[in-house]
Amino acid sequence: MKTSAERINSSASSELLRGPSSELLREPSSELLRGPSSELLREPSSELLREPSSELLRGPNGHHHHTTISMEKVPAERLTWQLLLVVFSASFGAWFPIGYTYGVTNPIQNIVLQWIRTVQCERYGVPAVIPDAELSNNTDNGNLVLRAEHPSELWCKLIPEEEESKMLDFNPELNTIWALTGAAIASGAFISLWSTGWWLSHFGSKQTLIYNNCIGLLGAVLTGMCVMVHSYELLIAGRFILGFNIGIAVSVVPLFCTEISPPNLRGTMGTVPGVMLVFGQFFAVVLGLPQLLGTADLWPIISWMRLLPCFVLFITIPFCPESPRYLLLQRKDKVAARKALVWLRGTDDVQAELTVIQKEGDVMSDDNKTVSVVGIFRDPFLRKAMVVCMVAIFSQQLSGIGPVTAYTNAIFLAAGLGKLEALYGTTGLFALQVASVFLSMILLDRAGRRSLLLIGLVGSTVCVFSFLGFSLAGNYGGYQWTTYANLGCVLAFIVVFNLGPAFIPWVLVGEMFSSSSRGAAMTLMSAGCHGVLAINTFLFPILQTFIGDWTFAIFGVCLVLGTTYLYTHLIETKGKQLDQIQTELRQKLR
Repeated sequence: MKTSAERINSSASSELLRGPSSELLREPSSELLRGPSSELLREPSSELLREPSSELLRGPNGHHHHTTISMEKVPAERLTWQLLLVVFSASFGAWFPIGYTYGVTNPIQNIVLQWIRTVQCERYGVPAVIPDAELSNNTDNGNLVLRAEHPSELWCKLIPEEEESKMLDFNPELNTIWALTGAAIASGAFISLWSTGWWLSHFGSKQTLIYNNCIGLLGAVLTGMCVMVHSYELLIAGRFILGFNIGIAVSVVPLFCTEISPPNLRGTMGTVPGVMLVFGQFFAVVLGLPQLLGTADLWPIISWMRLLPCFVLFITIPFCPESPRYLLLQRKDKVAARKALVWLRGTDDVQAELTVIQKEGDVMSDDNKTVSVVGIFRDPFLRKAMVVCMVAIFSQQLSGIGPVTAYTNAIFLAAGLGKLEALYGTTGLFALQVASVFLSMILLDRAGRRSLLLIGLVGSTVCVFSFLGFSLAGNYGGYQWTTYANLGCVLAFIVVFNLGPAFIPWVLVGEMFSSSSRGAAMTLMSAGCHGVLAINTFLFPILQTFIGDWTFAIFGVCLVLGTTYLYTHLIETKGKQLDQIQTELRQKLR
């Protein structure tokens, strides 16, 4: 069996190489024809004119070598309902829940916190809500004063609605529980992403999606049952299992969509998972509105709704074929591969595409050795290129996008907005994110990667420091208008972030690394992303308790440092071949 990296290598080598004149260069190849004996016979093709082309590859030993890749001309394919069904099933079933899981606690944060207080209070054997007469003995000029002579004082006193945004400030233990609840997802994802290669090599993309969906189903059930059994520990455990599901899905779904799509549709199909993720976040926020399910009695239903995409995937994906590339190159099942490709393309004319897939497998077997994660660090050039990509992903995660996504409602409340205004602001933020994603899809192939990334990072820096300034002005200067200025800063941040930093770091990996090292580089990028996200989500509420709005100064400084480094080390990769990119990188990274 080949590893996940080898599958990525096979997928990557199918891209047509463009020379300096932008003309397609191809080597004379052959066409697969099925003879009377039903065996695959090779016959010279006289219709297509091709020229040899070579791709500069860098092996694990650090030496350069050229591998000539033969490319059969594959006609542009139209989008079929079969292909759309598979891509939608995988994306909605596996990536929609990712966005939904990350966004689900945002609008109902205070409701969940009050539930955690109730659970803890019941464990002390005292009423969950202290009567008003007793509460009145703990006020000072109308302001709530929580004393800690006994632990139940922090857990069992009724907190007025206007004081709910300060619950975490009064109760350090509650703050820690909530931080663990937020970081559980990223922690589970960070652990599971290292096992993705094992899942793919043993089961393939389709079966991995089905088995991984069972893991997501278990996590959703646990989070839904936490209220029934009065256990916030079960909520944390369920979210950790959901994170484990996410860590596998985040790599498998894009790979699956790429492998089953024809070359002319790979870009479009490759964006569908990201669109589903953003829609998942938006759907979770809308359900959390008080007019729908965002109440103390109905909020557990939001957790159960996570089962809906699981059921959709269970119903649809078993009837879809496995990746033809996996069937042909790893299972060595030519009949099943052809049958799957005919179903996906809606035509029997799939011989040329089968030839290309087979030749890619031959090239990878004969000329290329897969570079491991350790090999990335041993090779000086690959190590420097990896640093550039890691700085891009660290700048993405340390921009503040994680806390902004997870704690938007709390940020708005702390900035002075009313409870309902904060919920509407959160909903508007994610609606704007949906629009921003579509805008970035249009600009990504029209503007340079470097330009969009730097513009997005600079814009994010301005928004973060502006948010900090307006928050300090409102808190210490008493300016009421700053609350709405803060809302504008957050909305502007979402727009500029999605224009560049949200997606381009992942694009850079595919363009800066050869197929032999791309798998290892993607694993390191995923590890860096989820590792920083887990730490970020855990520390943000704790840091806010100690230094308040100055937490965003840390994000601003990280953005400044990351932007400066990328400005001096990142090259433009749009429209360039791998050998040209690596040549320019070597000159830049001396």
